[in-house]
Amino acid sequence: MDLEREQALFRENLFRFQSEKGLSEVKLSQAIGKSNSYIQSISSKKNMPRFSTFIAMCDVLNREPIEFFLQGEPNDYLLETIHIAESLNEYDQRRLLEYAEQLASEQKNNKSHHQ
Repeated sequence: MDLEREQALFRENLFRFQSEKGLSEVKLSQAIGKSNSYIQSISSKKNMPRFSTFIAMCDVLNREPIEFFLQGEPNDYLLETIHIAESLNEYDQRRLLEYAEQLASEQKNNKSHHQ
C-alpha cells in the first residue's frame, strides 16, 4: 500500500471513529490538546498527526493504532492475531505470513470455484 492510500485510509477511519464517538472535529481537537481547527487540517489533507498526537487520538477514540490503517471494522480475531504476531521473532512472523497467504489463496480459489 502506498503512502497516499495509507493516509486516505487513516483519514477515513478517523472520521468514522470520530462519528461513532459523537465527537465533532472541534471536540476531538480539544480532547487531544490541540487547537480547534487541528482535526479539520487533517481532514482537509493539510496535516498528519505526530506520533504522540496519534496515540492521544487512539486513547480518546478508544481504538488500537492498527485500526486506523485497516479497511473496515476489524474483528477480535484479527486484533488478537496482530498482538500475537508482534510477540513472535522475525522467522516465525514470516512463517505466519506464509500461512496467512496460503489461507487467503485457498479462500480465493474456493470462491472462484463456487461462482
